[in-house]
Amino acid sequence: MEKDASAGIASLLLQAQVVFTIVLSALVLKEQASRFQIAGAVIACSGFGLFFLSETGSVTLYGMALILCAALSWAVSNLIMKQLKQVNLLHFMVWVSAVAPLPLFVLSYYLESNTPVILIQNTSAQSWLALLYVGPVSTLLAFALWGWLLGKHRAAAVTPFALLIPLVGMIGASVILDEQISLFEVVGGAVILSGLTFSVLGERLYRAVLGRAGLKQKVS
Repeated sequence: MEKDASAGIASLLLQAQVVFTIVLSALVLKEQASRFQIAGAVIACSGFGLFFLSETGSVTLYGMALILCAALSWAVSNLIMKQLKQVNLLHFMVWVSAVAPLPLFVLSYYLESNTPVILIQNTSAQSWLALLYVGPVSTLLAFALWGWLLGKHRAAAVTPFALLIPLVGMIGASVILDEQISLFEVVGGAVILSGLTFSVLGERLYRAVLGRAGLKQKVS
């Protein structure tokens, strides 16, 4: 992210996992989405696309490829978590998190820094606080809850909510990293929220409208 993608654009591209998850769920799990969920996801993804018209972020081809690979990996993990019906997902996330440190340490040693002890000693308090949030909160707890929701509901009903992440990413990047928010990003955020609202409440609103229309016909 330091050289190949801005923080805001990275959080945006990662949400390709929404499309990957819905497609894989349909192909692998034969899972069907309602027309309202599909329409809401399309609306939200169109807002997602507006972010690409922004000139405030940048990404290289190499950075885009890596982030899309991460999005595909996230989609595959979504399918795996959907199948873990009788598994404690918090325990699952703890064990999964125990697998990654060793290979990541090796990669970091050869690609980033061969003096890890000095690097740890020079780590700022702000970085340690960020790690405390990313580890226990956004990884263990959040992904355990995410997996629980995927197990209870169809992927098309759950995964579009991840499109809120770019909004948080853009706002956070603006506040913390002084990245500017453009008009396209503001409009895109509004469209994403509209799509999510339609995906969740569209069917209820449709039935309510039909119910009122039927009631009026009976009264008349």
